Amino acid sequence: MTYWKNKELRQHVVYGILYGKVEGALLCYGLDPMVGLMHAEGYNKKSLVYDCIEPFRPWAELLLVTLFRNNALTSAHFKYGEEKMTLEKTCRKLLVTSFNAFLMEKTLLNKRRIARNDQVTALCSSLAQAVKNHKA
Repeated sequence: MTYWKNKELRQHVVYGILYGKVEGALLCYGLDPMVGLMHAEGYNKKSLVYDCIEPFRPWAELLLVTLFRNNALTSAHFKYGEEKMTLEKTCRKLLVTSFNAFLMEKTLLNKRRIARNDQVTALCSSLAQAVKNHKA
């Protein structure tokens, strides 16, 4: 089973961290994570989180591809069953520590070097400001 076909790896740990960061930032700025703009709303569905994570999805994929290309993530990090593949504890630890370090790296945003983690916060802050300033 390859990485690209295994949704558990792609969505389990790394996306889970990213969803948590986005949801926390939305709540920090007084936005309801359940109210969607692009994604449909539904019972217990965090539609606004799904909306706001879109610009950051490539980060998750970039980290995973980098870990595979550098052989930091190998087949030894997975347990293979007949019908599914699961992540070993060492894999989860590697993904969590690597992605948290990745989020602390600074990149350019609006001509400023800012940590990726803070870019999530900046997006949610901008959205909250736009909602606040909107006149119906």
